[in-house]
Amino acid sequence: MISWHRSDTDNTRVLELCYLAENDHRPASKNLNPRNFSDNPHTLMYKLVCDKRFDTGGYGIYSLEDKIIAGSGYHQSEWHPDIWIWGSRSYTIPGYQSNYVQGELWHTQMDLVREQGGKILMVPFNKYNLKLRDQGVRLNDPDRWKNSFYLDGDWYREPGKRITPVKPVDHSMLIYNTEQWIFYHILDSEWEKEFLEICGRHRYDH
Repeated sequence: MISWHRSDTDNTRVLELCYLAENDHRPASKNLNPRNFSDNPHTLMYKLVCDKRFDTGGYGIYSLEDKIIAGSGYHQSEWHPDIWIWGSRSYTIPGYQSNYVQGELWHTQMDLVREQGGKILMVPFNKYNLKLRDQGVRLNDPDRWKNSFYLDGDWYREPGKRITPVKPVDHSMLIYNTEQWIFYHILDSEWEKEFLEICGRHRYDH
């Protein structure tokens, strides 16, 4: 089950996720610190409640038998309303298979963006996470899976297992005042050229 949250919703479950992450020492948990969040712009709760970052989309909490397992959000980018950021502030509680639960969250976000007419989905990565970006590109390549097939607008590596082909951009960009690298997924192929031109305009100059 996925519940969706924005600045004007009951965000108790998002706070619960943040408190569950307090004893986790992995890098992603630092962005979930719930204490005095209004004074900490890098935190999930600040982005959700104060910055209203997810009001154009939502932050999803994935639960299993009412037990909170993971979270991930999506929203329009600052560049253009047809470009969406997905997989934002993704986090999975230790002990659970992150690829599965995050896959459920990300694919649901993609479906919702598609329904809203989005053209491009992109995921920003900090430099220290470039290996994760490159791993995501490899694992979602249909050519990697001998039984992959395309059906009704989506790719599958095998029946019931969706994958989302993504491409990296070969330079960093300034996204929300931070140097970041991205991969992207095309929802409208006619939009790729314009998207890459926009990426070029936001190229990070050292």
